[in-house]
Amino acid sequence: MNAATDCSFEEKCERSPIESKIARDTGIRPDDLNAETLSEWQLAEMRGLLRYLTRSRHYRDKLSGIDPDQIRTLRDFEALPLTSEVDLAGHENDFLCLSPGDVARMVTVPTTGTTGGSKRLAFTGSDIARSMDFITVAYTTFMREGDRHMVMMSGGTQGSIGDVVKLSMDRIGAETYIYGPVSDIEDAYETVCKWKPDVITGIPVQMAALARYSERKGTPLRVREVLLSADDVPDAVCERLRKVWGARVFRHFGMTELCIAGGCECCADRGYHLRHSDHFFEVLDPDGEGYGEIAVTTFHHEAMPLLRYRTGDFGRIDRSVCGCGSRLPRLIGPRGRLSNSRDFGHGRVFIRDIEEVIFTDPAVIDFECETGGAEEAGYHLDLLLKHFPGDEPDLSAIQSALADISGLGGVETVMALQEMKHFEKQYNSKKRMR
Repeated sequence: MNAATDCSFEEKCERSPIESKIARDTGIRPDDLNAETLSEWQLAEMRGLLRYLTRSRHYRDKLSGIDPDQIRTLRDFEALPLTSEVDLAGHENDFLCLSPGDVARMVTVPTTGTTGGSKRLAFTGSDIARSMDFITVAYTTFMREGDRHMVMMSGGTQGSIGDVVKLSMDRIGAETYIYGPVSDIEDAYETVCKWKPDVITGIPVQMAALARYSERKGTPLRVREVLLSADDVPDAVCERLRKVWGARVFRHFGMTELCIAGGCECCADRGYHLRHSDHFFEVLDPDGEGYGEIAVTTFHHEAMPLLRYRTGDFGRIDRSVCGCGSRLPRLIGPRGRLSNSRDFGHGRVFIRDIEEVIFTDPAVIDFECETGGAEEAGYHLDLLLKHFPGDEPDLSAIQSALADISGLGGVETVMALQEMKHFEKQYNSKKRMR
């Protein structure tokens, strides 16, 4: 549990509604639903998936000679070949299990490696509908009929995050306004003041900036709940929103490969309750604390299912009972992408580790990060901290806190400041360690 979480949230925490959805989807009685019974059901779905994958040219070749009926245990499943974005990029048609005419939405996203290429993911209407079903249930963790909900993420096109969330909220009976990503911070603040949403869905760094702006205006916004998504969500940003807005803060885990929706926190703040009836999550080569690269298998995607797909995210699976009472495995983390981290010789440092320090200073509203050097010549970390005019961060305090990150031992850290009044319209909020 995040140490900054208000314990009163946990005391009032009801069991995640996602567990009931998993019970309905799997047909397992709620009293019998646990990690073991879920695993048995998932193994049966894996065998069905392997049969379905013979429709895909890629998997037909890759799984040649494998008998689905022989996959009886998780160890059997773990012997199956992995899939990566290198396999996918440029070969999307080989992954299709249906004709292109059956595809309702095709999404192009950049790869996370150094090649600078892109990958395309295809989804049918059924794939999108299953994702919407999960989103609807996940939002009932905190959303109620009649609530006013503002989405400060992309929208306006079919299948976009904003539009999918709005359609899902229509089922609950909530009124949703798609504002879009924050560019003009003053306009975003005035719109929130005018519209008075109960719930905001937004991008972490943009919500951190909006919180600071509202605090400096002297009339902080009052928002009941905030859902953060689309990037790593540092505890420090969650704590800022709790402190400044008095909001309960929830996090969503997802990615394009999952058709947006993957998991959502409950108010116990002990990890993401996952979409177990559509996805299987595993951790590859876990370290002593259970952390490793997350791989996902999508059971029921019709257009382009993925088998043991390496996400590049680094996290762990928690099998303890959640504070809300759920007995199903949860995802802890992710700490970030492996491609967005660096080993300076004293252990791997993720951009998330740096974010936790930087966003603890309330004046920081964004930052850029670059690394360089080598072990022989010495490493360096260059940080450009962005802030509102007349509101400078405490560089000495940040420098001291960065020195406590064990993986940064011996790394020269250079910081500079830059005034900022707004986000660029084409701004990519995802933090990068360049």
